[in-house]
Amino acid sequence: MIQNKIAPVTLKDLVTESNIRKISIVAWRDLDDITAGGSEIHAHEIAKRWAEAGLDVTMRTASTSNNDSVGIRDGYKVVRKSSKYNVFGQTLASGFLGRMPESDVLVEIWNGMPFLSPLWSRGPRVVILHHVHEKALWRSVLPLGLADLGAYFERKIAPKFYRNTRVITPSTSSANEVIDLLGWPDHQVNVVHPGVNSRFRPQGPKNDRPLIFSIGRLVEVKRYDWVIRAVDEVRRRVGDVQLVIAGEGAQKKQLNDLVSDLKATSWCKLIGKISDEELVRYYRRSWAVVSASMREGWGMTLTEAGACGTLSLASRIPGHMDAVVDGETGYLFDTLDQLVDYLETVINDRELARRLSVGALRHSSKLTWDAAATRAFQILDRTHRESTGQIEYLLPKYNQLKVINRRAAERIFVDLPIKINDKKGKMIDISSTGALIAPIDSFWYDYGDLISAEVDVDSGILGLDGTVVRHSEQSNGVVGFGVWFNSQPKLLNELLNKLSQEY
Repeated sequence: MIQNKIAPVTLKDLVTESNIRKISIVAWRDLDDITAGGSEIHAHEIAKRWAEAGLDVTMRTASTSNNDSVGIRDGYKVVRKSSKYNVFGQTLASGFLGRMPESDVLVEIWNGMPFLSPLWSRGPRVVILHHVHEKALWRSVLPLGLADLGAYFERKIAPKFYRNTRVITPSTSSANEVIDLLGWPDHQVNVVHPGVNSRFRPQGPKNDRPLIFSIGRLVEVKRYDWVIRAVDEVRRRVGDVQLVIAGEGAQKKQLNDLVSDLKATSWCKLIGKISDEELVRYYRRSWAVVSASMREGWGMTLTEAGACGTLSLASRIPGHMDAVVDGETGYLFDTLDQLVDYLETVINDRELARRLSVGALRHSSKLTWDAAATRAFQILDRTHRESTGQIEYLLPKYNQLKVINRRAAERIFVDLPIKINDKKGKMIDISSTGALIAPIDSFWYDYGDLISAEVDVDSGILGLDGTVVRHSEQSNGVVGFGVWFNSQPKLLNELLNKLSQEY
């Protein structure tokens, strides 16, 4: 059992100490696909850093019309086979026939339609799942009947095959969605925040006239019609406002028609796919970046803009609720009218906009791809160790979900200092079965890790020995982990009685 992983380590250190040398990734699209978005950027940034750390990484994906079937990108290998939709069936067939390349760990990127890797991969595997898809998102790529069938398959059928598979998702809110909508066991769900590329940083002044920017695939689920209509209304209230929307997609014609109907061609520009340099320039010069999407695992454009010193206005959905700190880095809206009001507010109140932009910059500065790749590899390494018998995975031996549910009814909320070895933290709540501990110093524990902690109470030192069973993020952004007591400390009942009277 790995215990007390508190010393900071680099990704290369972790790779050297592990028995993982080859990683195979299966994905629907790769970064060179014209419709590539946040999922493909995420996969590239992680794979690139794994390769730099000395791992042999191969990504298998669908073919594109303008790329070779095999190529090397930033140190990792890309194998493009089959068409955009046949890639799922062909990968499944290759897996059953034993034709998939050998690897120590398989990483499946679940982007709507899964590859059903538990049916054909007997080795260690991890799933990266950014968010659960709405029917509207399925309908943006498939005919109506097939789209509804795909949505039903994703939510009701496919998850049954993945009960014993670890999943990585980018935000706490998307993790809750994976647990609630797909029924994934919560001890298998891991949150790894995406990073922000170092090229995104503040420089130069904002545009002279109010400039609103939005970027992504032009599909129905992104609701760019909301963004256009909102700016149209704001112009009636505050005067000249410019809107730029970047990206390509199936809804481009409808959006251009909407611009024509609103007689908005002078102030609304749909500029298509843009270069990295142009993207940075728009982030820096914009007064606000807007996303009205119905589904996101995070919303990387929001934190990229934040790293350039630009506030965000985003729909209140899982993913966005982590990428945007409401009232500190921008605002979350529920309706089109709210979006209009927030746009008007940040355009008219420049001091408020400055404060939100500074908050966005601070929030985004905490996010790095190095940290994301390192944390993701830790999850792969633990999965590999469990699969090969190097460590014992304790949680399945216990009915931990019932214990966690019981704790929810009996826990006492506290704010007590706690010490784990030489590291300090605080206890957020406690019950007869466990506690929630928030790290203050920099240390991290994974599911199944054993911890020993000390709490200084009036009657003496309360020693707590437990197993980490879940991660938790509080409304104030403090990240902690839940501990299930392995034994009943002598002073626990006395402490609980005292706390129940005080709190």
